Amino acid sequence: MTIDRSPEKAKKDHEELRGQIDHHDHQYYALNSPEIGDGQYDELMKQLRELEADFPELIDENSPTQRVAGKVSESFESVTHQEPLLSLSNVFSKDELTAWFTRILRIDPDLEFQSVVEPKIDGLAVSLIYENGVFARGATRGNGREGEDITANLRTIRALPLRLYPTSDIQIPDRFEVRGEVYIGKKQFATLNNERKNNNEPLYINPRNTAAGSLRNLDPRITAERGLQLFVYQLGWVQGDLGLNQHIDTLRWMGELGFPINNSIQVFNNLEDVASYCGELEQSRHSLEYEIDGVVIKINSLAAQRSLGVAGRDPRWATAWKFEAEQASTYLQKIEVAVGRTGVLTPYAQLEPVFVGGANISVATLHNADHIAVLDIREGDTVIVQRAGEVIPQVLGPILSLRPADTSPFAMPELCPDCSGNVVRNESEAAHYCTNPSCIAKLVRRIEHYTSKVALDIEGFGEERAALLVRSGYINDISDLYKLQEHKNEILALKDKLDTVRKNARKTNLNSGRREYWISKIESFDPLPGIREKWFTTVQNSLEASKSFPLHRLIVGLGIRHIGETNARLLATVFPSLDMLAEATEQDIAEIKGFGDVAAKSVSDWFDDFDNRKMLDELVKQGINTAEPVEEVTGRFAGQKVVVTGTFHQWKRAELEKILRQEGASVSAAVSGSTTILFAGTGGGKKHTEAVKFGTPIIDEDGLTKLLE
Repeated sequence: MTIDRSPEKAKKDHEELRGQIDHHDHQYYALNSPEIGDGQYDELMKQLRELEADFPELIDENSPTQRVAGKVSESFESVTHQEPLLSLSNVFSKDELTAWFTRILRIDPDLEFQSVVEPKIDGLAVSLIYENGVFARGATRGNGREGEDITANLRTIRALPLRLYPTSDIQIPDRFEVRGEVYIGKKQFATLNNERKNNNEPLYINPRNTAAGSLRNLDPRITAERGLQLFVYQLGWVQGDLGLNQHIDTLRWMGELGFPINNSIQVFNNLEDVASYCGELEQSRHSLEYEIDGVVIKINSLAAQRSLGVAGRDPRWATAWKFEAEQASTYLQKIEVAVGRTGVLTPYAQLEPVFVGGANISVATLHNADHIAVLDIREGDTVIVQRAGEVIPQVLGPILSLRPADTSPFAMPELCPDCSGNVVRNESEAAHYCTNPSCIAKLVRRIEHYTSKVALDIEGFGEERAALLVRSGYINDISDLYKLQEHKNEILALKDKLDTVRKNARKTNLNSGRREYWISKIESFDPLPGIREKWFTTVQNSLEASKSFPLHRLIVGLGIRHIGETNARLLATVFPSLDMLAEATEQDIAEIKGFGDVAAKSVSDWFDDFDNRKMLDELVKQGINTAEPVEEVTGRFAGQKVVVTGTFHQWKRAELEKILRQEGASVSAAVSGSTTILFAGTGGGKKHTEAVKFGTPIIDEDGLTKLLE
């Protein structure tokens, strides 16, 4: 647009540009529904900066160009809240929720239960004050009565409207307060930690602490770089009367003014529905783009809220259904090192047991030496442990203020902790490797992997049973699994002898204490506890069944580095026999669509190894299938390219994908232009958005259930 330089026209253009930019900020940051592209937005900002450069008298602190003022404060001033920001009581079950409402009924027996249920964002509570439609001041919750003035930092949050625009339907009070929660999204948090990792800086422990620290940074420019976000959850005090009677009405009113309101907020008329929704949110919390640690339940009627009042520091009309804690602190007793099937040495923490995420945790992965060094984790530290959903427990970092003076940095061993073979590290990788091809620990892990459900599914095996048979010398490579029956009589004869000794020991005249002592000693001579006639029958049946499995299952079972189920299927499709795959060159493999150079080299190197080829020859002699069957694709989803997202109540993700493949579907991990169906459970996030963009049909769990019936 051409800018007229007369003061009157400049002022009009300035108002118009600010209004457009504020509108698009709201569409992008609050509603996640942009109406223009980045280039168009940048052009609007460019025009506004040029106009303000020519007419600096038009600049005020609420201009979109002034969100980051660049002024560093020496400290934050104390702010007294006009009305206290109260805390919340907690409930942890439907029974406790019922007890909470029963207490309310003692005060107001005629109260009808209607509640507004909101995700409890795991962030930092803030108070936002507006005067004449303009953001005037923002403060932390503090102790509820006094907080800190963080206005300059709050201005950097793009979802926070700096000016409000009245309409014929919406009038804005002269002064009022809005309360909300500032947080960092999961993706942004991961981005920040990746940047810190690349710069060899200590990682942030969790999004909540990072958001709180960012808001209290004395330099707003640093706060602006953190990508903070905001949800508004309550209308505080208001100068005047808006004529609103329900909490949900205040949320809608704030949303219409441009404040970001969470789209998972629901209204319910009975406790059963509230409890059910709380359970749903707990199950789907990991599919959300932000952290939540519970659900807030509020009586909807504002009149009822006023009459119920406050008990201590908690409003009687609201409570929080808290989820099980997913983080806790505990003592790190020792850092151990495990050896994987490919020889990778993985450090892990032996922890003083702590209950977190619904389970007692005593062991947590530490990934690799670089990860430990970046976090500076040491034996003897008190550490923060996390267990989110079904993920492996992990150590997030040490609490440095509790670190003993005599701790020292961790160093990876120079020799394998199992076989004492040399340990090396490739400079291009973070992992350390045991170089001994005969390492017993590597073989144990290979056997465990080969017999797992994702590979050849040999019932009766696992890490413990694999370790017993390998370390007793009965299994020296994968092909020896199919020769176990040759040792059956020998093993069972030893079992019979031990059983006889046990029986005789129980018949002795020793007192019961000494008798049990000697029986326990006899048990220690059993090299293969738990292996009996029934076990051999079970294992042999599984081994026979595995001989007819398709080639891709065998490829998975071989444990080739970088080859999981997806890559194994690709290999078996392009090279449908073991002979074809064994003769394929690295270049042949690398040309497979979707295959990387690293994985191609890994496959080629594995088949070039003499011992591996010898073991494969033995497997062929035992009658293992070496071909991938070519089947006609049939089923209800034949020819469909589908993606699964979100949480499903009837199925786990892997189980559902297996069902869809059995019905003829090709299952992908990401939505693209060729995707024909998105099956969406609770949550879904980016995949749901991508499906809408591509015009891909979206089917929910109810729809999928009907299709499968």
